[in-house]
Amino acid sequence: MYHTRKIGVFLSHIFGDYQQKLCQGIFDEALEFGYRVEVFASTDGETPGTLPGEESILQVAACQEFDGIIYANATYPDARLEEKIRRYLEHHVSCPVLYINQNSQLVNNVLLDNHSPFEELAEHFIKVHKSHRLCFLGCQNEPASNAERIRIFEHALEKNGVSCDEHCIFSTEYGMEHMHEAWNYFCEKEQPDAIMCYNDHMALDLMYVLQEKGIHIPQDIAISGCDSLSISEHITPTLTTITFPTYEVGQEAVRRLIRLIDGNSEQTPSIIKATTRIGCSCGCHYRESPNPYYAIHQMHEISKKERRIYEDMHMPAALNDITTPDEGMDMLAQYISYIPHCSELYLCLYENWDNAPKHIQLLTSIQTLEEDDSFEDDEFYDENTIFLMLGYRNGKRLQPCSFVRKDILPDFILKKTNSHYICAPLYFEEKAYGYLVLAFEENQLHYDFHVTSWIHTVCRMLKRIADHKHMTLLINRLEDIYIRDELTGLYNQRGFHSMSNILLADALETGTKLFAASFDINGLNQINQDFGHSEGNFAIQVVAGALKASADDSIIIARTGGDEFCVLAAGYEQTDVNAYMEHIQTYLDNYNRLHKKPYAVSVSHGCALSTVSNARELDTLIRNAEQTLTRKVRQD
Repeated sequence: MYHTRKIGVFLSHIFGDYQQKLCQGIFDEALEFGYRVEVFASTDGETPGTLPGEESILQVAACQEFDGIIYANATYPDARLEEKIRRYLEHHVSCPVLYINQNSQLVNNVLLDNHSPFEELAEHFIKVHKSHRLCFLGCQNEPASNAERIRIFEHALEKNGVSCDEHCIFSTEYGMEHMHEAWNYFCEKEQPDAIMCYNDHMALDLMYVLQEKGIHIPQDIAISGCDSLSISEHITPTLTTITFPTYEVGQEAVRRLIRLIDGNSEQTPSIIKATTRIGCSCGCHYRESPNPYYAIHQMHEISKKERRIYEDMHMPAALNDITTPDEGMDMLAQYISYIPHCSELYLCLYENWDNAPKHIQLLTSIQTLEEDDSFEDDEFYDENTIFLMLGYRNGKRLQPCSFVRKDILPDFILKKTNSHYICAPLYFEEKAYGYLVLAFEENQLHYDFHVTSWIHTVCRMLKRIADHKHMTLLINRLEDIYIRDELTGLYNQRGFHSMSNILLADALETGTKLFAASFDINGLNQINQDFGHSEGNFAIQVVAGALKASADDSIIIARTGGDEFCVLAAGYEQTDVNAYMEHIQTYLDNYNRLHKKPYAVSVSHGCALSTVSNARELDTLIRNAEQTLTRKVRQD
């Protein structure tokens, strides 16, 4: 079924556990209301210096086509990208926009309250376990959220009459060495009886360090985390933590957005509250793992990750020598199976994605910028014409096609789908190439970090293909400089010699006659003296134009001196020679009649026609043409 109603979602790091659950809640709830979802995913911060390319996600999304947009702006680690997207949505989008973040001041907002349960957990330690020295282990990597949890922690201690000295709070980075440092800091005054950690990651690291030191949990000290990693349920002791109902946040975001679409505004944000999950690490009753075979499951997961690491090494190596888009798409089709549960994949490129930068265009063009200002800017691309270079749906590859974009994919695809799509930009540094569109079986997200690696490999392949094209342009230009005359674009003496050898080889094989002609411009020195060298150059270009316009593609034409030209052709008879000379004369007569220059452009010529059996006889044929020309000039 073709959903004409669409919801757009902007978020970063879709491979994260929070983002996965959030999107799945959005997916499932949107289907219930008959909406199709398009997710526009970024990975800002994963690769240094890629922010300009990440911004191209705004060109991927046809925002005016959405009924509503959900912006999970709290997922962006780079504030610059978050602000750029926010400003774009504020100034260029007319549909309702719903935010998912921690700003309770916003009205159109779904807020996950993961702070107040932190106070409840602190009171659990104080009231249930009678903790009198409770410490907080903070995280420097997330300063804003960390500062808020410190504030809540201090408020809970003050509210319950528990002292909080300077050694009760310590913020640090991830890593075992930092856990040792934190423990030593907490113990400078008195060993704590409980430590609340910023998240499960830090709690698990701290538990490992303490057990190494022979400190038993929870007998010697109680520990808690926050954010409910799956592994925290399957260790001994199970970890007391705070669970985030992220899936429910996604569902509520869709419900609230649809209310906005229907014109029902609300004055307060929707608040979804996190809850505490009491395990054994705080000293409460024994809690069995809900999955007794978790270790076996993890063993298989490790095996999968090892295989994917191998794939991440194999795929770039296989794509390293790709130099053309068609070859690249054929090779990429073999690696779609590397994305588990992928039901659809579409690789879309902008029309001039591989355009050379302006400086290369200038270097590889005979014209100057003043003569032709039509060069494409190296940051410009046509966002309306899209090439679907690689299409894959339900195990079958689709034919490549182009389409004028009013949506992320051609209509013939969207009319036959009930899929939600994830879109990721394809770019290298600031150069945008296009975008990748993915869908998964039964709309169940399986987008992990391996997919991000897969996409980065595609971007590097596209960069190499574009670089190869640009390098080929430069090489061809160097070859042209070596064998062509810059003023006329004809072959120079070196080019004429090289091409004549090729023509000779063909003539020897077929036994055809060779025709040689030599031309001089009449009165070129006088034109230079009377009217300047610019007019003399113009006369040279007119003669070059006459020689080219009168010839077919098989004729070799060269400018061999200041006012001298040479022509060589195979398979000519005397009637062909006469017709060629008459065409040149007619061209120049017409030019002189139509262009009222104070001088006439004319040429003298000499011709020779013969079969040859070796290179020496070819040289003789060319000399005969030159000698015939010399005799005519002397006679004149």
